[in-house]
Amino acid sequence: MDLIVGACTNTTGKCSVTMTTAKNVTATFTPVMSGTLVPASSYCVIETGLSSCTVNSSWSVTNPEGATSAITASGMSDINLTGTSGTKLLTVPYSSRTFYLYNNAKSLVPTSESPTGSGVTVSAFCNTKTGDVWNPTLGKCETPVVETMSGTLVPESSSCV
Repeated sequence: MDLIVGACTNTTGKCSVTMTTAKNVTATFTPVMSGTLVPASSYCVIETGLSSCTVNSSWSVTNPEGATSAITASGMSDINLTGTSGTKLLTVPYSSRTFYLYNNAKSLVPTSESPTGSGVTVSAFCNTKTGDVWNPTLGKCETPVVETMSGTLVPESSSCV
């Protein structure tokens, strides 16, 4: 039996192998790896005195190439993941953070949540219900101090002219 080997080197999904005589051909397809990273909410609220909040996020990897996956983002350490699915609590600093899912050093975006491959962004803002605002100097949410004015009014004279 002659063994004829061919490989796809393009991304169209179509391949061809040239044979000089009629042969039986068996094609083996490697499953495509994919993944999802889905936060429970697109935002979280930073409480008074804090600089970040957390959001629970589910993740999954289908047909993983490596044993370890990771959630990554700028400004934080990678979160290493084992298995093919789970949930993780993600920390979001004031304003926002964009998270990515990797397996075998390959980005699993685009995903259905991020079809352009731009990651999954979660926003974070101060608790407006308590009147908190972001203090950029201290790097945390604070309730502004409202100073009340007080004083004594003393008339110069007890009679009117």
